[in-house]
Amino acid sequence: MAASARGELSPRAREIVSAARELLEDEGLDALSMRALADRLGMRAPSLYKHFADKQALEAVIVSEALIEFGETIDAAVAVADAEEPLLALGAAYRRFAHQHPHLYRLMTERPLQREQLLPGTEERGARPLRDAAGGDPDLARAVWAFAHGMTNLELNGRFPPGADLDAAWSRGLGAVLSGRRVTAPPALERPLQTERLTLRSATEADAEPTWRYRRLASVGEWLTSGAPDLDGYRAAFIAPARLATAIILVLGHDAGAPVIGDLMLRREDAWAQREVADRARGMQVEVGWALDPVHEGHGYATEAVRELLRYCFEELHVHRVIANCFADNDASARLMERVGMRRETYAVREALHRSGRWLDSLVYAMLDDEWPPARPGRDQGQD
Repeated sequence: MAASARGELSPRAREIVSAARELLEDEGLDALSMRALADRLGMRAPSLYKHFADKQALEAVIVSEALIEFGETIDAAVAVADAEEPLLALGAAYRRFAHQHPHLYRLMTERPLQREQLLPGTEERGARPLRDAAGGDPDLARAVWAFAHGMTNLELNGRFPPGADLDAAWSRGLGAVLSGRRVTAPPALERPLQTERLTLRSATEADAEPTWRYRRLASVGEWLTSGAPDLDGYRAAFIAPARLATAIILVLGHDAGAPVIGDLMLRREDAWAQREVADRARGMQVEVGWALDPVHEGHGYATEAVRELLRYCFEELHVHRVIANCFADNDASARLMERVGMRRETYAVREALHRSGRWLDSLVYAMLDDEWPPARPGRDQGQD
């Protein structure tokens, strides 16, 4: 719990709030009374009023701390969302929080908010992640909140019929909200890039289905950051501005009708810097990633594409550092990074939780601008 909220309460008041939260979580909103709380604490009910004017004042503190906890939960979920649309990560975290704390959620949302009794700054702390994930658009933030709250209430109250696919409903609903938002972020590539055999171009919404055909395969999805239960859910994530702006499509050939055989990611970010020189680090690092249709493995296409992407980063974007990471068990990606001349910088032991439930080792590779171009062996077509 945040220190700012705790600092407003005496130790005894803190004990009362903790006991009230436990009573609420264990027995529900109707069970939260000053008499029941006094019984739980082993004290007389009138003694509670030395610390809180009434039950409403006590509930205001519980709600204040819940808003802080909610905000921290959403921030944590969005922070690890990688290139995915932050609002989709937010929706999943919102739903999870409500299901883990159903009685607390009802206290937070089913009564008028007594703003004048909340601890200072707590409403803002709870709302800020939603507003930030919506890109500062208050109308979009309210639309997502309304959808998430409506779905959550219906779920908690058992209003959906048995067997209803609620995961799909959440994906479709958030996708519908997001589909009306215009893409304002610049594309990953300023222009298409061509190699001897390939074309790399910025992704468009029309690329959702061609990339879904191979990304849904178990052999590909095993190593991806996130998946989707169906094409509709995948499309909603793919066309989201934050995702689309980092996506690059890999095409075999140079003609307009050439087939899509994979995709890459290029996410430009600020390098870490001390405050006095932070302006010189803006946009100076790029993270790259890739996925290849297994049908086209074994011809060196991925190697050829990543080499061209590195060339673009260093020679046209003039960045200082390019990084890439993978699970240590993903031998194909690790070999590719070494083949293009990237250095292994980190081997982290059981650092990453796989969707199988196993904690796996992970690798980080990098290349600096003064390491480009690397010493290059002979052509390695036939490898990936």
